[in-house]
Amino acid sequence: MKRILILLAFVAFLAVYALGDVMSEHWLLQCPLYHLTGWQCPICGLQRGVHAALNGQFVQAWHYNPGLWAMSPYWLLWMAGGVSAKAAAWPPVKWCSRDKVFFPALGILLLWGVIRNFI
Repeated sequence: MKRILILLAFVAFLAVYALGDVMSEHWLLQCPLYHLTGWQCPICGLQRGVHAALNGQFVQAWHYNPGLWAMSPYWLLWMAGGVSAKAAAWPPVKWCSRDKVFFPALGILLLWGVIRNFI
């Protein structure tokens, strides 16, 4: 029952993003770093990118934050390890969860957050 509720909540979340107007200034979340400094954080553009991808606009989604989309397979596998014990036992998820992999991946993401403000 718990898994069904989680799945329904996830589907509802995707529906909100697919149908909502993420370009509106009054959307759910705004980046505090961008709001205060004008600098984009490593995940700025995620909401607009998810909205574009859910509406089949994959090129547009890529342009909102290419670094994040390039690293998304890693982060999805890493998150899967925290959600499900079965997923955590899968070798690619175990590999992603290792400190020797996680911290360099986090460093790359943070470095992307700096680089994207200069290109």
